[in-house]
Amino acid sequence: MLSKRTAFYIVLAGVFSSAFVTKDPDWMLRISEKQVDFKKIQKLAKSNPLASDIYISNGAIDVFPKELFQLERLRLLMLGNIQFGNTEQFNTDLCGCEHLTKLQLNSTNQTTLNLWDECKLLYLRELTIVSLKLKELKIRPWNPSLKMLTIFDTELTTLPEKFETIDHLESLTISKNPNMDLSKELPKIKTQKRLKTLALAYNNLTSIPEEVFTLKTLEELQLHGNDFTAFDERLTTLPNLKILKFSQNKTPFSDQLKKEFAEKLPDCNIQY
Repeated sequence: MLSKRTAFYIVLAGVFSSAFVTKDPDWMLRISEKQVDFKKIQKLAKSNPLASDIYISNGAIDVFPKELFQLERLRLLMLGNIQFGNTEQFNTDLCGCEHLTKLQLNSTNQTTLNLWDECKLLYLRELTIVSLKLKELKIRPWNPSLKMLTIFDTELTTLPEKFETIDHLESLTISKNPNMDLSKELPKIKTQKRLKTLALAYNNLTSIPEEVFTLKTLEELQLHGNDFTAFDERLTTLPNLKILKFSQNKTPFSDQLKKEFAEKLPDCNIQY
């Protein structure tokens, strides 16, 4: 039988565990409403000066309060399904977040994202852009901090200007951007010397672009949602390839083709 003291500590541990499960820690703020409220965000920013991870989703707002961008410990900002009234002001305020390391924009009406001109985002490591009406993207060139760039389902026609100088990327996604001519843009990835993950999903590809085979550091290649019908011998020239994704291929892979992949790439995890 448990002693009263032991039972007390078990109950106490359960209370603390429950608290951590049901309540976000003090450094995390989540706001998800039909109408994003300016004053509420302002109040939360003022009352949580140590906040570093902020998630705001679902709603419309003219401008965000400056108190949000002035949080000295702000490291991650995720905005999803937000309609901005003043998109230019958002660019200006965002570029004042000197210590931001991760930025995620999902389904907003932002058409221009300028992270170059007079932008103080010197330590941005991860930039994720998904399902935006984005038509122009500027990223500070010669940026050694940026390690992950995701551009998925946008209206962009080109990669950022001077993309070739951003050569410290470890993960790059260029997927489902119908206005982008990959035959003109992919030659720009040849400068990548540290790239480990490359995603070229949903691009209506029938063959693997030749630029891929210049990336000898590549460990994961995502090609799902395209239309491949044959094995590409050049895959054997990628010495570090460990994961190859072919799911949702428009033409189902035959058993014979799967066998060929397995024989030619025995050390690679091939996902169909």
